[in-house]
Amino acid sequence: MRPLIVALVLGLAAPAFAQTAPQQSDLAQVARMLGALWRPLPPPAPGQQRVAAQTACLGALEELEAVNSVLPEDLNSPALNAVRATRGFVIVNSADEGGAFFFPSSDLTFIAPGRGSFVIADRAQGLVNLTDAAGAVTQVQLGASGGLPMMRIMRPNAQPLVYVGCASTAAGSEPAGGG
Repeated sequence: MRPLIVALVLGLAAPAFAQTAPQQSDLAQVARMLGALWRPLPPPAPGQQRVAAQTACLGALEELEAVNSVLPEDLNSPALNAVRATRGFVIVNSADEGGAFFFPSSDLTFIAPGRGSFVIADRAQGLVNLTDAAGAVTQVQLGASGGLPMMRIMRPNAQPLVYVGCASTAAGSEPAGGG
């Protein structure tokens, strides 16, 4: 990814709170988990979760490059609010603790793209509140299943959407879900 994104990221996507350095703040640990391209995970056949995740993650690095290629040079530009991922949800941490850039696909119409923030809602449950560029709050639940980073996007009066972490938005990292 070009240096613009590299300068914004805080760390690698991590599959669980316990796997990060203990001296980091809880918010920094969450940032490590969030900073990734997340892809929708279709309900897998029994025993096929890893295969479903690998399939969901096909083309993840290309999607990250596509998002990166349309970013305006000025990250305060209103044009940033029009950038969307193709089929995933790209989250890039900013240099500000608790700050991030959200680039959801058009399937996630309830999340406005652009500069936002996040706070821990319930550490024990892995619940995090994302505040998007429009000021709307969406709750997500972070964790892992079968060694894969997972995120549930909570929606009022609807089933949660399940996403798998496919590729970290941190410089020099390996894809999280097989990417």
